[in-house]
Amino acid sequence: MHQDFKTFQSEEKFDLIVSNPPYFEESDSEKDKLARQTVELNFLQLISKSTELLSENGILSVIIPSEAGNDFIRIANENRLFLIRKVNIKGIENSKVKRLILEFSLIEKSLEESEFIIEKSPRQYSDQYLELTKEFHVFGK
Repeated sequence: MHQDFKTFQSEEKFDLIVSNPPYFEESDSEKDKLARQTVELNFLQLISKSTELLSENGILSVIIPSEAGNDFIRIANENRLFLIRKVNIKGIENSKVKRLILEFSLIEKSLEESEFIIEKSPRQYSDQYLELTKEFHVFGK
């Protein structure tokens, strides 16, 4: 189904909603306007609509830049969504967290937090990354 999420209507409730939402504020870049700027879909719109569409035990899962994490969590809490899982993603071991995978539920649960490292050094993928993505690699087959 190809439709604007903001106007999507459904009698059915969903167990999982996954999004890599736009996260940049508006800029002059036409190239990135739909994909990465919050002009067409901001965090509040995504969270509000997801709250309407989630089943009782449903989960909203997003991947966002780490700098946007606190704002997203605050908006989710204000809309009765509770953070239940947080994955801190680092591009390279011993670097700062670059992205967050955040999972929210309508039911409050204890927070599960973990770390995911993509590279142990430049151009050397971590064992964790290789294991997760092994089905997509052509080397080693």
